[in-house]
Amino acid sequence: MNHWNLQGHRAIVTGAGRGIGAAIVAELLHHGASVLGTARTAADLEQLRASHPQAADRLFTLQGDITQPGEDARLIDHAVTSLGGIDLLVNNAGATFRAPAMESTTADFQKLIDLNLFAAFNLSRLAHPQLRASSHASIVNMSSITSQGALPNRLLYGTSKAALDHLTRALAAEWGPDGIRVNAVLPWFTKTPMTSTVLDDPVWSKRILHATPLGRVADPEDIARAVAFLAMPAAGYITGQLLAVDGGFLTKGL
Repeated sequence: MNHWNLQGHRAIVTGAGRGIGAAIVAELLHHGASVLGTARTAADLEQLRASHPQAADRLFTLQGDITQPGEDARLIDHAVTSLGGIDLLVNNAGATFRAPAMESTTADFQKLIDLNLFAAFNLSRLAHPQLRASSHASIVNMSSITSQGALPNRLLYGTSKAALDHLTRALAAEWGPDGIRVNAVLPWFTKTPMTSTVLDDPVWSKRILHATPLGRVADPEDIARAVAFLAMPAAGYITGQLLAVDGGFLTKGL
């Protein structure tokens, strides 16, 4: 058995249309997995499929909004039908919100919680029977460095990701006896459409690079490789962990 590939693994990736999600799909396909990617935008999924003609028989897509009633169950059902089962769930879909506390509302908070936390919780629960039946089951949640410390104007976002970190650890403890590993990846700033506003600001860009010992912003592929590793048999004794992929930011900070 080659512990460093994902041959035969069947994976769901949420938020797969662009950025980190699209990079995760590419990395999983590269290592031999079959993947069902979901996103809200049909054009993004069309581009995703067009990007992997060599893996057309292993790449499936489904358009939908997993925060809407019944859409999470539809995704799981579609995965079982198209993939034949589920070995890996990557809860990557997420949103951010930038504002100080006094300019934030409970409605803003609810939108973040619905996608960043509740969607991951609900999909994990719905996928549990399939994962429990797998011999190499794994969940990887996409958290954030903001869960580990306060950053300017990220109170709501960081709090939602801190809750996701606890969900990760708690599910790892509860579902370990079922053979299901649960881990999270915590990126620092990464070159994606979600972060372009900040990274295009020369003042903030300089500040971010100064705070990052490796001296660069992450590419989506940097994050995707960490996700793939945590899903591999090589990581088979790793669970309940929060893996910072941050260029050393947490050792230094802003």
